[in-house]
Amino acid sequence: MAGFWDLVALAKGALEGQAQAGQVNYQRGQDAQQQEMMRKQFELEQQKFKSNQDYLKEMLANRPVKLSETGKYNIAQKYYFWTLTVTIAVMVVTGLVVWQPYFAPLFPLWLLRLAVLLHSLAAFVAVVALIVHVYAAYWVRGSIPAMTRGTVTRNWAKHHHPGWYREVSKGGK
Repeated sequence: MAGFWDLVALAKGALEGQAQAGQVNYQRGQDAQQQEMMRKQFELEQQKFKSNQDYLKEMLANRPVKLSETGKYNIAQKYYFWTLTVTIAVMVVTGLVVWQPYFAPLFPLWLLRLAVLLHSLAAFVAVVALIVHVYAAYWVRGSIPAMTRGTVTRNWAKHHHPGWYREVSKGGK
């Protein structure tokens, strides 16, 4: 059986042969336009990511945040959502693997050990995220009443989520 690098070398040789024979037709104008468009899109994503990172740093430093236009959910809320989504998925899958009376006998010992490790790590990350979430809810003035009443004041929305405030204000909601 051929190794991975043997297959890579074979594929590379086949592509070079096709290119030399004129079988691969590159449309240089379209390729250049696509590359330029992809480069611009990548730069835009980098700017958004940097803006979100700066926003998170400013927010954690408890400074007024005027770095990016925050919609209904800020970057910390998005991180929390994705952290719990991933950790819960990991815990469900690894929990099924280590479930003793039913599924554990179907898997090798090394996989069971890895599943227990990943399960524990995911649980730890989820608990830390929950602690940070509760602390942030207490720390951001106006969050607790917002959770208990289900509403926020106009000033709070304008300060913490200006994009969302503007969107809601336009719609007359």
